Amino acid sequence: MPVMHKNTAAIVKQKRDTAKLGLEEAARAASMSVFKLYRIEQLKQPLKVEDAIALAKIFHCSPLELLPELEEALASAEVAR
Repeated sequence: MPVMHKNTAAIVKQKRDTAKLGLEEAARAASMSVFKLYRIEQLKQPLKVEDAIALAKIFHCSPLELLPELEEALASAEVAR
């Protein structure tokens, strides 16, 4: 399921920069093309959950940190209970 959020691109780029990984290196480690990661960082391609999981592993973070829209939806669901 694709997830699109205005902050997704900035978050992915910031995590990659913090990890000191180049675009090619991060894409290879996440088993995706450089073009795909570039498009995600430019907010031209939605970040799929499976891609968020792969990136989170190399960035040593939770996939939810890369998917703020999903995190917000989960928080709203908890409040509604």
